[in-house]
Amino acid sequence: MKIEQFNSNFLAELFKLVTLKQDVCELVCENLEYSYIPAELKGFKHILKGVKRQYSASSKLPSLGVILQENALDADVYEAVDKINEAKVADKDLILKTFEEYLKRVKFQILFEKTVELYNNGKQDEAIELQAKESPKISEFSIYNVGGSISNIFKDFFKRDGERFMSANDSTLKRGKIPFGIDLLDRVSGGGTDPETGEIDCFLGRSGSGKTKWLRWRGVSAARMGREVLHIQAEGTKKECELGYDATWTGILKGELKRGEIPPEVEEKLRKAIRDISKIGGSIEVVAYEQFETATMKDVREKVLDYKKRHGHYPDMLILDYLELFHPGNGRHYATTTEGEKFRREDCARAFKNICNEFKMAGATASQANDISPADYNNASWVMTRHNCSSAKGLVDPFSYFVTWNVSSDEYKKHQGRLYVDKMREYEAGQTIRLCTDFKHDRFYSRRETLDTWPEDYEKGK
Repeated sequence: MKIEQFNSNFLAELFKLVTLKQDVCELVCENLEYSYIPAELKGFKHILKGVKRQYSASSKLPSLGVILQENALDADVYEAVDKINEAKVADKDLILKTFEEYLKRVKFQILFEKTVELYNNGKQDEAIELQAKESPKISEFSIYNVGGSISNIFKDFFKRDGERFMSANDSTLKRGKIPFGIDLLDRVSGGGTDPETGEIDCFLGRSGSGKTKWLRWRGVSAARMGREVLHIQAEGTKKECELGYDATWTGILKGELKRGEIPPEVEEKLRKAIRDISKIGGSIEVVAYEQFETATMKDVREKVLDYKKRHGHYPDMLILDYLELFHPGNGRHYATTTEGEKFRREDCARAFKNICNEFKMAGATASQANDISPADYNNASWVMTRHNCSSAKGLVDPFSYFVTWNVSSDEYKKHQGRLYVDKMREYEAGQTIRLCTDFKHDRFYSRRETLDTWPEDYEKGK
């Protein structure tokens, strides 16, 4: 009698939940045996071993990236991980119910074979006794242990501590919104963008007004909150992007960074900052396309999948710098006209939304405004809206948040500007937010100077 075994599709959905849900991981570690997985699916066997090893050592959710690293030359493991990555997040209760029913059938089949073997070897009494003893256990078997739960206070302390850590980590870092890093904007948006629903935002600015600085500020603000960021640069060298990020997060002038002039006391503070950010899981990875008009949205999706292969999970935030520099990559030909450019940008925005929605990431990008007359942008009461999107008004539709950056010549000299909230899907839009910049240190936002300059904006809860 051949023992019933799992199929690869169910295993992919099961292990998908193992990497996401603490209770599923624990139930699988306690109940799934190596022998229950068929020999032809040995990639899943190795994954089960890795899951049990990681969970036993730390009581934390396993990393597929670590398992891949441990089995770097095993093509079967890569194939199984790909299948897990591609699997949809199934209903947990349905998966666990199926898992439990399967385990009952397997236990019965194993008991049946043992009983038959004893009986055929002339041990009929032992066969009957075994059947009578084990059958009720199988009938009453449950992965949930509904008959009562036993725990050991000392032995299981670190296991419980790991569970509490994951619970706190999930609620404060991994399940909440990702802030913009601008106090009033975070206040009016309810905390920023939500990766669980694939929310994306677009920043509209004039040429040279600070779009890239805004995006790097978004990346650094997210990383400081323990989030993982994938930044894709569609123009310029990787070194330029790295230098910009280094200036933003350290506050050190680019010239000093280029010369390697970091005082020892500052270096120690930076090392501590790196340890603190890394400890809570914050990171920023940069991918740069150094030739103009070579990056497509198809390439972007592949980079996200590659991130998952290397780390075992998707990034929390995807940043594209900036929208016009990408091509939809959908095989469609776009005319070199205003109308053709409009459709190209709108298709890029929709593709960006689809990618973030598919992989449950927050997304941030920027777009360049059309030509604005000095009479308009030097008017301190005038702000850009979606109507300044170079004839691509439909560009706004896929975005949950659409924010414009408005700077007059006088404001620029004072290192000031105004954000205008044109669109917020779940909240009231139309706010104008005054702030101070620190472009000298490649920082879009100077919090202390902003609070000192306009304390009334915060006191009245604007």
